[in-house]
Amino acid sequence: MDCLIKYKEIDDIETSVANLGELPLRAAEKYGKRTALVWLSADSKNTVEVSFDDLAARVNLVAGALQSTGLQQGDRVVLAVGNRIEFIELLYGSLLLGAVPVLTNPRQGVDTLVHVLNDCGARLLVGSPKSFPHLSAAGAEASSMIRLSIDEGEPPADWEKYAEIFSGATVSNAVFQPEAESLSIQPYTSGSTGKPKGVLLTHSGQIWSAAMHARYMRDLLPDSTQLQPMSCFLAVPIFHINALFGSINPLLMLGGCVVLAETFEPAQAVTAIQQHKCDFTIGVPAMYQMLLDSAKDINATNFSEFRAIFCGSAPGALDLLTQCEDYFGVRACHVYGLTEGGPGVLAHPPGEPRGSLESCGKAEDSSIELKLIRPDGTEARNAEEGELWIRNPGLALGYHNLPDLTQAKFVDGWLKSGDLMVRDAEGWYFFKGRVDDMFVCGGENIYPLEVEKTLQSHPEVVAASVVALPHPGKSWVPAAVVQVRAGSELGAAALKDYYIEKSAAYSHPREIVFVESLPLGPTGKIDRLAVKKILNNAGSVSR
Repeated sequence: MDCLIKYKEIDDIETSVANLGELPLRAAEKYGKRTALVWLSADSKNTVEVSFDDLAARVNLVAGALQSTGLQQGDRVVLAVGNRIEFIELLYGSLLLGAVPVLTNPRQGVDTLVHVLNDCGARLLVGSPKSFPHLSAAGAEASSMIRLSIDEGEPPADWEKYAEIFSGATVSNAVFQPEAESLSIQPYTSGSTGKPKGVLLTHSGQIWSAAMHARYMRDLLPDSTQLQPMSCFLAVPIFHINALFGSINPLLMLGGCVVLAETFEPAQAVTAIQQHKCDFTIGVPAMYQMLLDSAKDINATNFSEFRAIFCGSAPGALDLLTQCEDYFGVRACHVYGLTEGGPGVLAHPPGEPRGSLESCGKAEDSSIELKLIRPDGTEARNAEEGELWIRNPGLALGYHNLPDLTQAKFVDGWLKSGDLMVRDAEGWYFFKGRVDDMFVCGGENIYPLEVEKTLQSHPEVVAASVVALPHPGKSWVPAAVVQVRAGSELGAAALKDYYIEKSAAYSHPREIVFVESLPLGPTGKIDRLAVKKILNNAGSVSR
């Protein structure tokens, strides 16, 4: 009965909280001294635990300090802090005041960071120059703003020592009460195909999103109780929306614990999942391959509390996820979402027989509407390919300072995702690639994801990335960067022959370059610009 009462409170939070920044405060009222956060340093020498009471107190202190600087509603606060407790405290403290936290990758180059700072009109930049030395240069080139450097001491930071903004600060009890479409956070997309774009997300939309995912997690992992709260191991970058949506916000509602690692170190991750009895983790295929390899290397076998892994941000590898299920004894769930889209959209519904691991799932909540649109503008039927259009309460308002792109992507309350999907007769969705990834080779449509799947079906291939390269006769041809298993002697000619035996000859990669590992971006996605650079450095395609 206690468990049922606790979970009913999730719905109460959704209806009673208007400001996303209030989540730590409401959680403290319910869960008090229970551990909310465990922080692990990259070298494993420092572990810090923070209770819900302490987190709420520190968020209020940060809000008061920020208020003392003159920070006002709508002012942008750029967080370039990394996976640290300070990030979480600054995030919710800014939200309480009605300021807008700006989430971006602190490892980006100076030019990109300057673009983000100027584009959002940053009022405050918080960063760690010791970890990201180029922040100082970016801050100097951007418009005038307050700058705060976070030391590399053990978190949680001693906020009172930051005299430049915290001197004389008092705890703030004032909470901004947002309107229906008031901005909450402004994450910037990765920018792998151009300059990063600021996505405008609302308080109401992100509270809906957090409550939706909290209910989903409650139903998927129903055995958590007041005595054994849910916990998550989190090592993906917390500037990425997956971390907030998939772990931090919903676990504040559930009274669960986030075990936050400063960086992803596979051996540390294996130990932390066991030691802290984590129920689930969130990651991408590359992370799960390293996690599995590390667990086998150290012969770690006791994962009795570990129950689910969520694979997002990139198509999951069927063989890898199956191996993870077998070794860890977990349920592997391939999920799908995008920053502008809520962000969560598709997942494997609790209580239903699971479809193929290659499927992204079904709509995560009944309030999510989906349709597939063909190039001619008509709606696709089952088994027909189309662009996924999404409508739900968490959709972004649009893109900051980009009205034309906003108008093109958001149509009559629907978001055009840019992702090609197929839906089967049972309602499961399958990702087929990006609309803008498809290219024409000698009059034939080529979808890089389908080429990658065929390459990865070779027993000696670990991973592959396919892009289009210019060709004098065919305009564009597929080319691949491939990672093979250790000790493999597989060559390009043999892999091309294998591909032609398995698939259409016109779609075979004309150029294949072997690498030790595929280049990844900060969120674990394959960096296709880096892939193209590798191929271009290998020489032009002439066949």
